[in-house]
Amino acid sequence: MKLITYPNLEVEQKMIGAFFKIILNSWKHNKLITILIVLSVSVSLTFLTITVSSIKSQINNIEYFTLTKTITFKKNILTSELEKLKMKWKNEHLIGLASITANPRKLPIEYNGKISNYYVSPYDPEQFQMDGRTDIDLKNNEVYISVQLASKLLGSDINVENPKIIINNKAYIIKYIDKEAVGDFITLNYKDAPFKNVESNHVQLVTTNDQAISVIMNDLKPYKPVLDDLETSTKNDAHKLITFLVVVAVLLLVIALINFIQLYRYKLSLDENKWYVLTLLGANKKAIQMYIYLECLGLCLIAFLLSSFEYALFNQFIDLTVLKQTFNLSIFIILNIVAILIIMIVVSFFMKKFKMKFNF
Repeated sequence: MKLITYPNLEVEQKMIGAFFKIILNSWKHNKLITILIVLSVSVSLTFLTITVSSIKSQINNIEYFTLTKTITFKKNILTSELEKLKMKWKNEHLIGLASITANPRKLPIEYNGKISNYYVSPYDPEQFQMDGRTDIDLKNNEVYISVQLASKLLGSDINVENPKIIINNKAYIIKYIDKEAVGDFITLNYKDAPFKNVESNHVQLVTTNDQAISVIMNDLKPYKPVLDDLETSTKNDAHKLITFLVVVAVLLLVIALINFIQLYRYKLSLDENKWYVLTLLGANKKAIQMYIYLECLGLCLIAFLLSSFEYALFNQFIDLTVLKQTFNLSIFIILNIVAILIIMIVVSFFMKKFKMKFNF
């Protein structure tokens, strides 16, 4: 009668512990190649995260412009009248948000006795919400300006908290300085504009009801409204960019896999004597596979941690506004886990061909 034996858990634990010691010794004796493997994977994961997060950003843009309708007027309308219409549309549940943008005017701006002329844009606070800027809420006598203009107006006082400026003989507090914006602009609540008869030539609407647009366009008919084609062109551009980024992401993943396999194969060849010793000591195919899996997993986890550190450096020292703040923690974690699993799968296929002058 043949007895069926089961592996002893304690023996398995001791084996894994022994493998970790062998792995650490191997890394110690092959420092350069080990560092190259980890750096190669971590850099690839960092750029792969940026690329995939950029794809998500473009998808969000498509969703935004699918919901957002932009209307301009050939004949200007008083914002007070447009505000009444906006409340009507909201009461009828035709829209969720609406932004009124009035014509910018060039006005004298005074600070510390120095006067210069710059454009002032009356802005609807809801526009900031539509742009995802919930941190901005312009109240009476508050303005929002670019850091470029702030440096011109304030000079060495740019770090002064809530500096006061005079716009067309009316006092305002600089409440928000956008450090990422370019251009000379001053924005304030259109209800608090320093001039009378504020006229609007632009409105953005958030609505999921296509029939609502025909009602809104009819309400605006006296002002000769035009529905902009910005949505279609922006969505098309986003689709093209997504296609490009998907190709880049696939190439980055392929490059990461090729680099890992080539460098790791070279590292295994450096440990050839170790494999002979292990086989002489009775190591079988299963044991060697476990060793390789553990080492690959260890290298990938170190690369994962290093990748997160690399991205922290990106955020700290590199302006990512061109990437539209692409970093997303959930994407970073999921993508790294998926990449590690793919590497492990590829390694399992690679091991079938792994014969280093001996059979196991």
